[in-house]
Amino acid sequence: PKGSSIRSKYAYRQPDGSNYVVPLSSTLGKANSSYVHSVPTSSLAPHATLPDAGLLFDNLLARDRFVPHPGGLNSLFYAFANLIIHSVFHTSHWDHRFNSTSSYLDLSILYGNSEKDMNEVRNKDGYGRLHEDVFADSRLLFMPPSSCALLVLLCRNHNFTAKKILEINEQGTYKAQFESDAEKLAQDDEIFNRTRLVNCGYFMQIVLCDYVGAILGLARDGCSWRLDPISQFPEAKEELSPRGNGCAASIEFNLMYRWHATLSEEETRWTEWQSSTVWAGLDLSTITPQEFDTAPRPGLAVDPDVKNWTFSGRVIRTFYD
Repeated sequence: PKGSSIRSKYAYRQPDGSNYVVPLSSTLGKANSSYVHSVPTSSLAPHATLPDAGLLFDNLLARDRFVPHPGGLNSLFYAFANLIIHSVFHTSHWDHRFNSTSSYLDLSILYGNSEKDMNEVRNKDGYGRLHEDVFADSRLLFMPPSSCALLVLLCRNHNFTAKKILEINEQGTYKAQFESDAEKLAQDDEIFNRTRLVNCGYFMQIVLCDYVGAILGLARDGCSWRLDPISQFPEAKEELSPRGNGCAASIEFNLMYRWHATLSEEETRWTEWQSSTVWAGLDLSTITPQEFDTAPRPGLAVDPDVKNWTFSGRVIRTFYD
């Protein structure tokens, strides 16, 4: 019967990342699922024997001085890395074992992890567009503004792609005028979801071609080879690598994949200014986790309407003025 086909259910990504692996596991990598382990626990050390977390940070993670990247990487590279981090990691404040975002590069920072989040950024004008210059993840408002600027570009790319899909009208079924709200919403849903697939593919190409290519030094060395996310690679016994098996973010990956020490000098000053504004009156070099969690933070209040978010006006102008 119409509307009950497999294609209608699985043709597009779900907001929370579910049903990516069908029928093996419909919940693998889904938002609000627990982290997994990359390394099995062979022995458990008593908490009393573990080193102080502050001592570990000061000796292993804290930056003593700024050193320009020897390969000449621009700070926008790390601003983009920030988008990747927030795409796959969002540790629950209520239970640190759980990841509130999906484990896929599905631009959840732009579109959200639920129907509610997605509805807040969608225009729903019948043409599959987002509101102008919006994104769903408010955590980015408290990152250096360059990350927000890059995410806004991905929002604009969505609207550009939606316009092209409407103009091409491959099947000749899209309309400019609608006879009912239901017809308008149905067309908007289809164009939006098609555009979202294209934009996610575009994001993945940037990650694997430009971002990973820069990490490997391919751009610096003039090498044209790039990792193609949609290709299959031969494995042992002349078999091709599996595709579509899904993934789940691990707690070890979350712990290690951090880029704080690579902030540019300008973004370091911005971060210090932002932190001193939010935690006014506290010494940031000695602040405790309890003070971090319980201190009044009026500067962290976020307007519930994403269309009113003004990271540039509220943050950049204040900082430079």
